[in-house]
Amino acid sequence: MSLKVIFPNRFTKRVNRIARKHPSIIEEIRQLKEQLSLGDYPGDRLQGVGARVYKVRLVKAARAEGIGLRIMLDLKKSRSLAFA
Repeated sequence: MSLKVIFPNRFTKRVNRIARKHPSIIEEIRQLKEQLSLGDYPGDRLQGVGARVYKVRLVKAARAEGIGLRIMLDLKKSRSLAFA
């Protein structure tokens, strides 16, 4: 099964803004995308949403400041994935 990954414009703009200060975030998102293509869904599945939604926190990019990036993964019909 191939997984189609969708990056909404809003997500892309936010990542680009964060990447100016923390360039490693791009590589972390690439690794997350690769992990998803292997069928592994990291993070916590949100209950009571009515869809397959996962919450993932990437912390490596901004470890020095103690902040991280939170990504919501919305699995739709097991074929596409939207980042929010």
